[in-house]
Amino acid sequence: MLVPKRPLICEARKVSTDVSQNKAGILFQFVELFFWRKEMYRLLSVINLSGPYMAVNLSLDHLHTKDEVRKVFLALKSCLDEDPRLLVFTKDDTKQIILAGAGELHLADTVKRLTDRLDVELKAEPPQVLYKETFGRPLEAEGRFIRQTSSPARYGHCWLRFEPLPRGGGFEFVNQIHDEEMIPSKFIPFVKKGLERCMPRGSAGGFPVVDFRAALFKGSYHATDSCAMCYQIAAAIGFKQAIKQADSIILEPVMKVAFESPPAELPTLIEAIRSSRGRNESLQPAGGGWRGTADIPLKELDNFSNDLVCVFKVVQKLEVQFGYYDQVPDHLVEPIIRNSIFKDAYCDDLNSLDQTIDSFWEP
Repeated sequence: MLVPKRPLICEARKVSTDVSQNKAGILFQFVELFFWRKEMYRLLSVINLSGPYMAVNLSLDHLHTKDEVRKVFLALKSCLDEDPRLLVFTKDDTKQIILAGAGELHLADTVKRLTDRLDVELKAEPPQVLYKETFGRPLEAEGRFIRQTSSPARYGHCWLRFEPLPRGGGFEFVNQIHDEEMIPSKFIPFVKKGLERCMPRGSAGGFPVVDFRAALFKGSYHATDSCAMCYQIAAAIGFKQAIKQADSIILEPVMKVAFESPPAELPTLIEAIRSSRGRNESLQPAGGGWRGTADIPLKELDNFSNDLVCVFKVVQKLEVQFGYYDQVPDHLVEPIIRNSIFKDAYCDDLNSLDQTIDSFWEP
């Protein structure tokens, strides 16, 4: 799918709130980036699809047969194979699926593709902001997976050094072991794989973990008991131990907003930006009014948009693009973690589909 390099500027237009027109029983209507709470206008823009930053909860507790559940997961697997921007989380206890994607438009398109392939009803909640988590400090952790009493025996052992990276730094894996007597090189990729499989679920709120470096610097192996899976499990044990002690930082998506306003309301406009936790604002005279830009957290966009409508009555042009992730203020962290939909959720690539379906269907 081609994404324009610049956002499309569209005139505001009214949006219907009649959800009865939605297909296959979807119980809400997606609105692109903004939804006005009063007379309601919709502003359309093209999003930079650089990665998941919103999520939607799909409930399947109303399905009555295992065959209906299988249809949903088969359709989900097809969507996942077609679109690498998607993440799928399952919550077996509440019979829910969480889809994470690159904004409301992306999620709306995904849900539409799902309903086009299904004959079952989907119950979907309104989209939510996808928070993420990162390491708050450097630390070391040991991962040990040793089962000498099992048959065959199992042995995997590694030491990992974790440190935070700058925002947007992603994930880096560094192998500092070059001694085949410590850990044979053939097992090193499985240490990395073990870490990657854990990254979609952190400790604080269960949010995905990003922007950190993991260095493998020490370990050991057993000539007969070690195997690739042992080191994958050992790395996962080390990661889970580390992230619990990492003084985790919660990150939120921040959007880059550009807008135009009438001339006489500059102080009010600045107040609207700052009351929405906006930053990096820039305002310039343009055609008798003001043209401005600001970075505003996605969570605050609804408040900001309502403020603009209250002040200016009509907003003529607006551009919104995904910008970056940044740290959530300390006073907002506790309620974000408390209300997280990712608690007890498992990120599933759906490669073991029968196992996923069996686990999900169990009463």
